[in-house]
Amino acid sequence: MSVAELGAELSDRVGRVIPHDGYLLLGLDPVTGAGCFVAHERAYSARARQWLEIEEPGVAPPVLALGAGVPPRYSADLHRLMAAEGFGGALRIAARHGGVTWGELVLLRGWGGRPFSAAEATRAGALAGGLARALRGFVAGRPLAPGRGGPGPAVVFVGADDTVRATPTARAALRALVPDARTDEDLFGTLWNVVYTARRGTGVALSRIPAAHGWTALHAQLLDGGAPDEVAVTVQPASGRVLLPAVVAWYGVTARENAVLGHVLDGLPAKGIARRLDLSLYTVHDHLKAIYRKTGVHGRDELAAALGG
Repeated sequence: MSVAELGAELSDRVGRVIPHDGYLLLGLDPVTGAGCFVAHERAYSARARQWLEIEEPGVAPPVLALGAGVPPRYSADLHRLMAAEGFGGALRIAARHGGVTWGELVLLRGWGGRPFSAAEATRAGALAGGLARALRGFVAGRPLAPGRGGPGPAVVFVGADDTVRATPTARAALRALVPDARTDEDLFGTLWNVVYTARRGTGVALSRIPAAHGWTALHAQLLDGGAPDEVAVTVQPASGRVLLPAVVAWYGVTARENAVLGHVLDGLPAKGIARRLDLSLYTVHDHLKAIYRKTGVHGRDELAAALGG
């Protein structure tokens, strides 16, 4: 299943209880909170989605209704943007479960349609856990696998005025993430979340993206000595220590299994792991079997290859 197919299926299911005209589905890196995939249909334009990244930092409430007949939330500019884009109502549902926000689904209604009601907002709140499970199932339902020839490392430079400079290699790397992009606005849309997160945070941001060709890492960092807010974004295959925290979260790896997994990346044999963690060899093998089952691999060599170990 592709991201677009996931979005269409979730929209269809949710639409049976909360009718809507369009939707925007966003998956989040469960460790950093940065966007890692998106699907949309009859939703905001690429330029509007970029503006929303600037306007609405932070995590939204579990359920948030916006639009006609609803008390104003956030800025008046947001409501003007919605109207300009042809939307009279939006209902945002945070896909939260187990203390983690795995993504967000935004339901949209056209201008002139009835606003989302309080009853529909209540129904939306009851869907949060199911949405979270669907997003996790989308990622963890596929076996963990090494990259299959995706574009190599590339760097994209984003100026303070959001001008993007990208080499052909960088464009190819981004197109592998957004294969249906028709314009530069669509192509560069995957950058804005990490770019703005880096600007308003510690100067760095990271997202690990489950792409068709394997996991890809977007790493944004403010340029040292450059103009304020200039950002370099590295696009490269995600593996090893960079990928591990996301794999642990998406695939439900326990803390003890994670400890074993870390030593697998270090190349320790099972006996060495047992000694290092003060466990029996049988317990180490049990943890390894659980990791293989959760990640869908068939053994240690396949696991190490998938993680770049």
